[in-house]
This record gives sequence, structure tokens and C-alpha cells, in this order.
Amino acid sequence: MLASPIQNAIEFIITTFFNIYISIVLIRLILQLVRADFYNPIAQTIYKLTNPIIMPMNKIIPRYRKLELSVILLALILQASELAIMLYIRGFHIPFTLNTVSGLIVLGAGQLIDLAILIYMIATFILVILSWIQPRQYNPILILIAQIVDPLYRRVGRLMPNTGALDFTAMAIIFLLILSRILISEPIMQIGKTLIAKG
Repeated sequence: MLASPIQNAIEFIITTFFNIYISIVLIRLILQLVRADFYNPIAQTIYKLTNPIIMPMNKIIPRYRKLELSVILLALILQASELAIMLYIRGFHIPFTLNTVSGLIVLGAGQLIDLAILIYMIATFILVILSWIQPRQYNPILILIAQIVDPLYRRVGRLMPNTGALDFTAMAIIFLLILSRILISEPIMQIGKTLIAKG
């Protein structure tokens, strides 16, 4: 199609906006799960960016212990909305049926899980690199990333053999995260695509 460059530009703008904000929402969820420092400057920025939507939702949706369920719902709504918009732009006028709605939700959930895994992979890479470059300097980003990765790092570290000065825990985490994408998020996304295709 002659309009494809314009369509590609529109898709790029939409996906960039959605993906950035969904990532911020997911990071807020992860910070709560690992009980990261609320007063960290980076954490404060994440909360300020998401509070305008999350705080009104918290008045309707109850918390589970200290976890804001509204954060999960918002991430799922945003992801499903992005999928619906992108399908519409690409000319797939899917009918509003139980299969398509369920498919969008399931596919959205799979993509959120995949994105969360990707966030952990990136966080692990950054933690390893920054620990080499700035091992003793105060860095709020490094501290927050360490708080995110540390629970997983400690659990995997307990299973790793003692290799002396060489620590292969980060490599093991990356391996397990890639495996999780293959065994968890990809099958869920495939189920969602199948439901959408059935209409």
C-alpha cells in the first residue's frame, strides 16, 4: 500500500507510547513485589508517573495485602487496548465476541509476562555491567535494580555450586528467564492468538 510509511509511523508512535508506559506500570508492580525502597528517587519518579491513573483506581479496586491490584488491571487494560488498536490499524476488523475479547485478554496477559521477563533480563545485564564500572559509587538506579534482582539472585545463588571468585549466578538467571519466555509467555500468547483467530 502507498500509505504504508504513514501507517508504519502511526504504529511506531502508538506502540512506543504504550510500551513505555506499560513498562513503567509493570516496574511499579515489581517494586511492590520485591518491597523496594519507596523513597528511592527513581522509584518516586515511577510512582509520580503512574499515580494519576492508579490512585483513582485504588479507590474502587481493593488491595491484596500491600499489593495494588489496580496496577495489574491497568497493565492488562493498556496491553489489550494496544493490541485492539494495532489490529484495527492493520485492517483486522475483529468482531466483538467472547472469543476475541478473551483472546485479547489472554494475549495481553502473555505479553505482559513476556515484558516482565524482559525487564528482569535487562535489569540483570545492567546490574552486572554497572557493578563492574561503578562497584562502590552511590547510584540510585543501581540500588533500585539491585533491589529488584536481589530476591531472584539469592534464590538462584543457593542452587549454584561454589566456583570461587567466578560467579555464574547472573548467567543462570538469564538462562532461566529465556526458558521462562519459551515455556510460559509464548504458549499463553499463542492461546490468545488462537482465540482471536476463531473470532
